[in-house]
Amino acid sequence: MGTARTEIVRWAGAVDGEIVLWCRGRLDFNRLQRRYAQRRHARERACPPGRLRRARPYVSGARVWLKYKSRQTTDAVIGGATGSLHRPAALLLGRYVSDTGRLHYAGRTTHLTDAQAAAVAPLLVAAIGGHPWPAQLTVNWRSKPTGYHQVAPLVVVEIRSDIATDQGRRWRHAVRLLRVRDIAPNEVPFDLDLETRERS
Repeated sequence: MGTARTEIVRWAGAVDGEIVLWCRGRLDFNRLQRRYAQRRHARERACPPGRLRRARPYVSGARVWLKYKSRQTTDAVIGGATGSLHRPAALLLGRYVSDTGRLHYAGRTTHLTDAQAAAVAPLLVAAIGGHPWPAQLTVNWRSKPTGYHQVAPLVVVEIRSDIATDQGRRWRHAVRLLRVRDIAPNEVPFDLDLETRERS
């Protein structure tokens, strides 16, 4: 763990959506519970009201706290698909990188329902003459590089993702497909931004 991250965690707060406290080289949840009981304002600063509901004091090894994930709705460009182009199993999504303008792999959807696959399949066009991504991708942090069908990055979809990312470069967990958008790829926000920035 780097020095900057260590300093953040030692303070006690929210890192990547998780409430943590670093003490003597390890995470200490018992100390966290005591500190938050004594310093209510620190708890509210680390996690806004409504995001965490505590049924009773933290008990090591017991599941008595409820965890709520914060989700966001945004857009992404389809750059590939698993399964087949006639019946895609999941979509591989991209975002344009603000400093290079290249389409960067940003995450994948959960398994598509039959209705979702039927809605998106007619819009997928196989990439011809090159693609911004390699022939194999590591689609999530657990997987090995795998093959997929490269498609022309012409279709935009609306998705719902949680706020967890891998170093701000891709969504850590699979996102949920909501619908196909009738907008151009260059109208999708840069990087993992939620809203479109003015393009220079």
